[in-house]
Amino acid sequence: MAYRFANGIWVKQGTLDNTIEGKVVGDIELAFLGSVKLELQGNMLRELRGEKIRFENRAYDPSFARRHGSPTRTFTPAQYFEGFSRYQKGEVGNIYIDHRLHVHWFSDVEGECEFDLPKEACIVY
Repeated sequence: MAYRFANGIWVKQGTLDNTIEGKVVGDIELAFLGSVKLELQGNMLRELRGEKIRFENRAYDPSFARRHGSPTRTFTPAQYFEGFSRYQKGEVGNIYIDHRLHVHWFSDVEGECEFDLPKEACIVY
């Protein structure tokens, strides 16, 4: 299954650390799931390679229920994340900033996972 986190609306905040070459570790707080730990092989791209970032989603809304799949089915975040592991191990897909912060990885268990946030949500430190 591919997890697309409702264009980032279910992502509250998080950190990603690529200060060790070939490894990205972090923590992402998701609606109704709480903290999710990441341990990924690979590097962030472009100006984020070798950096540590923090992000906070000002549009975060835990009560948000969006249409997903067929127009007659609505999933809440709790339903969407049911069974989603709070420990994500896998490989970096693409993590970069252009006009947005794009976070994409391949989980050993859940498969493809990704979200986008406005560029302004990200702080590099």
